[in-house]
Amino acid sequence: MLCMETVIKVRRLHFKDKLSQRAIAERLGISRTTVRKYLKQELTQASSFTRTHIHYPKLGNFIPLLTERLNHEIQLPERQRHTARRHFEWLQDQGFEGQYCSVSAFIRKFNQQHQPSSPPAFIKQRFAPAEAYQFDWSIDNDKASSHHIK
Repeated sequence: MLCMETVIKVRRLHFKDKLSQRAIAERLGISRTTVRKYLKQELTQASSFTRTHIHYPKLGNFIPLLTERLNHEIQLPERQRHTARRHFEWLQDQGFEGQYCSVSAFIRKFNQQHQPSSPPAFIKQRFAPAEAYQFDWSIDNDKASSHHIK
């Protein structure tokens, strides 16, 4: 499978520069069947991959320790909580030999599951015609006669 950038190059060379499929294949160093395949398909959006289950092989034994520490930190004010980097350093002191990205991914998932979601900031209000009114009670000065106008 080609990256999206190469697919876009193939389509641009064919549709804009009017090159043949054979010329595109030679220029990019890919098969003519691959060029044909990507010219036939519709270009809607970049293909994306999302994991269904995140696996933490080296973090496995340390998950209870980290979960306990994160549960304790939920009660603390946000400014007093540790960063993912601090948690990673603490785990290294405990004997963890894995990478930072697995720790930060676990903390991100933990925070998404345990943090309360904030209510929507905007509540759309709908009124039937003539059901609600808006008034402007400000006082303005008329520049021509310097009278107060309400």
